[in-house]
Amino acid sequence: MPEYCPRCDRPVYFAEEILALSQKWHKLCFKCGNCNKLLDSTTCTGHDGDAFCKACYGKLFGPKGYGFASGASGLSMDTGRPYHVTRDNVSHIQTAQIAPKLNNGTEKPRFGSANGCPRCGKQVYFAEEKRALGKKWHKICLSCHSCKKLLDSTTCNDHDGEIYCKACYGKSFGPKGYGFAGGASGLNMDTGVKGEITTRDVSTYQKAQAAPLINGSEKFGGGNMCPKCGKSVYFAEEVNAMGKKYHKLCLRCGNCNKMLDSTTCTDHGNDVYCKNCYGKLFGPKGYGFAGGASGLSMDTGNPDEVTRENVSSLSIAQAAPLLPDTKQNAVIGGGDICPRCGKAVYFAEKVFGGGQTYHKSCFKCTACGKGLDSTTLTHKEDEVFCRSCYAKYFGPKGFGFGQTLQHTG
Repeated sequence: MPEYCPRCDRPVYFAEEILALSQKWHKLCFKCGNCNKLLDSTTCTGHDGDAFCKACYGKLFGPKGYGFASGASGLSMDTGRPYHVTRDNVSHIQTAQIAPKLNNGTEKPRFGSANGCPRCGKQVYFAEEKRALGKKWHKICLSCHSCKKLLDSTTCNDHDGEIYCKACYGKSFGPKGYGFAGGASGLNMDTGVKGEITTRDVSTYQKAQAAPLINGSEKFGGGNMCPKCGKSVYFAEEVNAMGKKYHKLCLRCGNCNKMLDSTTCTDHGNDVYCKNCYGKLFGPKGYGFAGGASGLSMDTGNPDEVTRENVSSLSIAQAAPLLPDTKQNAVIGGGDICPRCGKAVYFAEKVFGGGQTYHKSCFKCTACGKGLDSTTLTHKEDEVFCRSCYAKYFGPKGFGFGQTLQHTG
């Protein structure tokens, strides 16, 4: 005869049976009587004929009091009633530890004595105690008075009964002046007054470093003058070039503003230039010089003007086809005349054909404009043709010779 399930009072058959607490349960009935979590024989505890998970059992039926968490994990003084905190079955040490949390912290300690927290004035008990500067503080009270950062005994400083982190202490009470950053890291001349920069308690060396930043005029201890801006140059910002001392930010090209150093600058007059700009502005001009920079150029700086000054004979010969003169007869240095264009032919552009000298660009078929060489040309009456055009215009005519049905009478 089947046994009955303690939860639903129905018969329990083998296929749905689970054994626990010396009884047989339906698998779906064997769950916590409080949270309905499904259980097994290892995770259940019994109470008055019902089954509970261990957490709910501890919460409902375990010992109460601070440190027991109602039988569950953590710390709790919950009795199961809202807003009610028990003091039953609580030891003296537990009562002492929880005392600041009772009645909003106004209740005086009943068990032993305790020191007052310097920040809040309330009693400090062992569980929440933190020692710093020879005093006992609540953990949450040991924080910077300025930035509220939590501190410990190694990171705090005191001033007039208050505690500060090291950064805030230095900023508020540390030495002021350039290089001190109000006592904190970095560089700062902040006095706490908006727009004011202090010069008090500042060493001569610090004044020298700060001089270019102070109204642009104050000078402490002398120094070389920057050729670019005319202000004093001090060691921290000094760079040597062209036998002079510049500010690092002033040593730049006078034309393109590129930053320079002692190996990349050239000077002209009272200014410095990068090598490209120097060559372009002050280098030799003419074909092949590119205004002193890389490349080929005949730029004089004036639009559409091409110079012939300071240009070698070889450069003039190479540039001749680019000059706007027409039909010149060997104006500069002599040379053969191209039969096609009538201009002088120089060595760099010379090509021979038909017993004459041509420019390479002129040596092409008179009829179709095809480029020629010495193996593909034919000529007639001082003109050159490709073989196809020569045969077309000057070859034999008639049927079979490439001219359709022509009669020679």
